[in-house]
Amino acid sequence: MLSSIDLPDVTAIVTRNKQARAFAVAEALGDRDLPRLLRALDEELWEMKFDSAKSEIGLLYGLISKVRALIFLKEMLREKWIQPEGDYSRFKAQLDRVPAEQLPEDRRFNPRSLNPYVLYKALSQVKRYSQEELVEAMDLLLRCNQRLVSSGLDEALVLQQTLVQIVGSRK
Repeated sequence: MLSSIDLPDVTAIVTRNKQARAFAVAEALGDRDLPRLLRALDEELWEMKFDSAKSEIGLLYGLISKVRALIFLKEMLREKWIQPEGDYSRFKAQLDRVPAEQLPEDRRFNPRSLNPYVLYKALSQVKRYSQEELVEAMDLLLRCNQRLVSSGLDEALVLQQTLVQIVGSRK
């Protein structure tokens, strides 16, 4: 007797490597999938208990990088430097044609300093947020950073609250 195998079946039994887990939280944030985001956050926080190289601040910086990439893409789409593209090669070619003189020299604020595949993956997610929501998300992440370093609050709770505010709010 044959039965069908669906994505949830595969996800339940496949062991994900460290790199996949590291991106799961940011990808769920980009997809605006709150249940998956909280599940991935819980898994990542559990891993931190056994891996001293990981920290809540490091996780937060990964989320900041994700939101920054979404903001960059939103702006490049607005400027019509890139178009939504389903093919990575064509997307990368568009990215290479973005006028360098129009971009900041500081690598922290230059979208071309990011891995092109990271931007390509985020391109399908950018439509899930307005520009205002992304700016607000950066503000919420800044406040989360301040709370993580200056308060005695439970780090997991601070991250959860922040992510629920970002993903759960719809303008």
